[in-house]
Amino acid sequence: MQDGLLQELGDKRIRVLQTGIAGERGVRFAAIVNQLKHFHGRGGLGAVMGAKRLKAIAVRGSKPPVAADKERARGSLTWFKEHYDRTKDRFHQLGSASGLLALEASGILPTRNFRDGSFEHARAISGQKMAETILVNRGTCYACAVACKREVEAPENGLSLAYALSPTGADHMEAPHDPLYAGFHPTGHPMGPLGLIEPLDPLVLDAKKVRAFFVTQQVWSSYNSIGMCDFVGRRSMASSWSRWSRTSTRHRLEHEPLRANEGRRAEQHARASLQLPRRLHAGDDVLPQRMHEGIGNGPLKGERIDPVEFLAARRVYYQMAGWDPETGRPTAAKLAELGVEEALAR
Repeated sequence: MQDGLLQELGDKRIRVLQTGIAGERGVRFAAIVNQLKHFHGRGGLGAVMGAKRLKAIAVRGSKPPVAADKERARGSLTWFKEHYDRTKDRFHQLGSASGLLALEASGILPTRNFRDGSFEHARAISGQKMAETILVNRGTCYACAVACKREVEAPENGLSLAYALSPTGADHMEAPHDPLYAGFHPTGHPMGPLGLIEPLDPLVLDAKKVRAFFVTQQVWSSYNSIGMCDFVGRRSMASSWSRWSRTSTRHRLEHEPLRANEGRRAEQHARASLQLPRRLHAGDDVLPQRMHEGIGNGPLKGERIDPVEFLAARRVYYQMAGWDPETGRPTAAKLAELGVEEALAR
């Protein structure tokens, strides 16, 4: 498809976003792919394209993005490159798949459509094994210094609240995973400036866990608002985050509360813009039944998300967010407080 579009349009600089056979056949978790190597797996967008009988989208940019302060924005990127050591970063050396073995050891590696929490061949598909065998190059998103993508040659033979409340559909990148909450401590932890210093049990879903998710979700959303990668965001939470935001948008978000507030505005706007026109409600903020069943194997065998505890936690989240606790709809007062009341008019 991509080669055909390049030939038909006669421009090698076009970029192609397309779905594949899974999307054409309506597989609900089908992804879409950009340039045959950047995959977008959230929310089943491939199935959406398939349902609309839309195979691909081709675009060609003509103007570069313009930063509010071009020279200082470039200086922010230079600062990161100068303070970033690829040789010490597992994301560059082993890719995001380097975390697979830790998930396996913790019993939270989603396996067989979340039926199990452990995979007997985890080592064989880990970033560590990939680096030893089939890795040929380290790819990257545009202009990123980390280069965590894996380019390989293979033989031819062959987080409950985040999932339920993400405005983009079930998404494990909506906020940190629970093991990070277990590592909170009062000295030197990157989330310490947000007041998250008390370690939390990964298997407990209480008000403290809801607060941790609520706060970190705002930070992750603020990353999205300025185009920052979640994988490198934590190491940039201090000066570089403020510098990049200021030089690219002219907004001075110098302190943690302001950054969190920017993320909160993004979350509220997304919630209102997506929920209200579609008449979505609390009944849509649920988990698949599989999540309430016991894990089939591994260190956490038998563990499950209690449905009563989940609903209680969801209600606490609604209240923290300033949403109606019965419907999950953002209140007019909360949208006005954050300056996104225009979402109500959509």
